[in-house]
Amino acid sequence: ATLVGTTLAAPIDRAAIADQVRAAAWFSSNVVLANDGVNYFSANENPLLHTWTLGVEYQLVLFLPALMVALAWISKRFALPDASSDAHRHGITRTIVAGVAIAGLLSLGVAVWTSASAPAWAYFGPHTRLFAFAVGALLAFFVGGSQSIFAANRSITIAQAVGIGAIVVASLVYDRSMPYPGAITIVPVLGTALLLAAGSVGAHTSVGRVLSASPLTWLGRVSYAWYLWHLPLMVLGAVFMPGIGPWARLACGAFALVPAWLTQKYVEQPMQARALPRLVRLDPFLSAVVASLVIALAAQAVASRAARHVNRTVHATFAAARADRMEHSCWAKSIEELPDTACAFGARQSSTRLIVLGDSHAEHWLAGLDRAGREHNWRIEARVMGGCPVSDLSELTHGATARRFRECSRFREAMLQQIVAERPRAVLLSSFDDYMARSGNAGGEFQVSEDVWREGLRRTYARLAAAGIPVVAFRGTPRVPFDVPTCLSRRAARLPFATDCTFVPDRLFMSRAQHAQDDAARGLGVHFVDMNDALCATATCATMRNGLVLFTDDNQLTATFTRSVGSILGDRINLALGGSPR
Repeated sequence: ATLVGTTLAAPIDRAAIADQVRAAAWFSSNVVLANDGVNYFSANENPLLHTWTLGVEYQLVLFLPALMVALAWISKRFALPDASSDAHRHGITRTIVAGVAIAGLLSLGVAVWTSASAPAWAYFGPHTRLFAFAVGALLAFFVGGSQSIFAANRSITIAQAVGIGAIVVASLVYDRSMPYPGAITIVPVLGTALLLAAGSVGAHTSVGRVLSASPLTWLGRVSYAWYLWHLPLMVLGAVFMPGIGPWARLACGAFALVPAWLTQKYVEQPMQARALPRLVRLDPFLSAVVASLVIALAAQAVASRAARHVNRTVHATFAAARADRMEHSCWAKSIEELPDTACAFGARQSSTRLIVLGDSHAEHWLAGLDRAGREHNWRIEARVMGGCPVSDLSELTHGATARRFRECSRFREAMLQQIVAERPRAVLLSSFDDYMARSGNAGGEFQVSEDVWREGLRRTYARLAAAGIPVVAFRGTPRVPFDVPTCLSRRAARLPFATDCTFVPDRLFMSRAQHAQDDAARGLGVHFVDMNDALCATATCATMRNGLVLFTDDNQLTATFTRSVGSILGDRINLALGGSPR
């Protein structure tokens, strides 16, 4: 990963990759990711994202033995002095089993409690993953060698079938809209426990013979090496082929089986046979600390060098674009966590109030609206929530999409009630078009059909129009098929497979999205503002113009760009509201 980070990754990404290597060396990747609030399903450019599991595993590998030692000491401390050695031993075992079980149940309770309030810590934290490890630890007391929890082969077969079914159901039904780990963790954990509870006796059942087939056992032997290889190669594939789709990423992940087998055969096995026994004979703890220290120091050196290179070269512009947002604290995390103070921009003392409502594609216009407000004497107030479109999707009641937008629907309803009560001069609506499936029908995860999107827009437009509040809706901006700052940095560094960082917008999809807006607004007096000619007026679009980076990622506009076109934006809003051209 360090080699990739220093040779093939964009210069602006190298320090972050090296920092992740350093965290992985100390088995603390999960803590770093949780502290940064990283969304596991949205961090596609991090080739070491998956090392968070190493952190959890090693943290709990240290915690569980310490817990058992403490429980054993407690048992001995309060044991009857005249008890036999067997009674002492059984008492220690019962205390440890009870203590581990209680710790596991507490972990499950914490996971359920924090999945909504602190999802990053719930996902990456060892405290919420202890439940699964505790179940495995408890099984170790009852299963081993030829010992099985179940007495008859028929019982073992049923348990194995139910266990496999539970794992398959969780794999097919669970999605990222579900709070995980939480109560739903019970299904895959107990499914795995049922498979393990059979012990080695389970290999002789019909289900066990299938699971013991040579191809599956071979895959099991290389599975962890495959896990370690798959994400770096998927990320690397996206670097070499910007804009690749999910199937191409899956192909890269499948190809990772080749280096996984090679490293398992020529690195892992020889290490286990020769190097590790020598280290164990010497000082395993000291050897592990020294190895981690060497890797961490090397990563620190790479990170420092990469940061210095970025700061004194053109790459500083691309790194700055990543964070080029309007400074504010206006994001609403939930209906219970709304900003305490009014988020006002532009002419803050003005009595002419314009409220902007929407998601991050409303937020990325704030710098331009701030300039427009100052020039037209408007007070601009923000009501924004990430991932929450203006289209009213509250009628979705089932499935992952409905769960995903449930909190958004509560936020939108509260904001609409507030807006209707306050009666501002106008409402500005803006959100990302990609909630609408590009195929026309319900498409990818958290996307809705064109009909559902259009009807949701109409409900929002009609709600405001019925209250007599003028509505100005922004046209959607195009999505770029790659991360813009990364692409520009790779191009400037003349790295292999670097492209010119231009793109052709999906005009057909953008036209469909605009038609959906037009149909939704029919007869309601809604006005539209389209800034795409200021962003790209040609068939092929640049992502950097006159030294100005236009995008912070693959779809959000930089605050510097929106401020640069703020006068145009203000004039167009003014015309939409019936004002005179300047």
